[in-house]
Amino acid sequence: MNGKYAAVLSASLLGALSTMPNASAEEYRQVTLVTDTVLCFARGDWDKIVAASIDEDADQAQRLLDGGKCRMLDKPMRVSYLDPASGGNALVQLPSGKTAYTSQNFIKK
Repeated sequence: MNGKYAAVLSASLLGALSTMPNASAEEYRQVTLVTDTVLCFARGDWDKIVAASIDEDADQAQRLLDGGKCRMLDKPMRVSYLDPASGGNALVQLPSGKTAYTSQNFIKK
């Protein structure tokens, strides 16, 4: 697929998706995650990054981030707050519809 075709397809897809209704905005409380929020897409990866933080294992935390299993936000993000998880954690839904685990401490008060 050439670059021009990919760009047109991407723009077309984004335009189509932007017109789709977002049920989560109506059903769940909206909150803002602050800059430098860490979130992971699977509960097991969230547990690993928390353990790496406690153990001061920067290499393990970096592997989770580099591997795309976890992410650090470079700016605030509005998300749907789905459910409190055990131990002060939270399950949130990103604007894309993807779910992630994070700490309730990253939610702007």
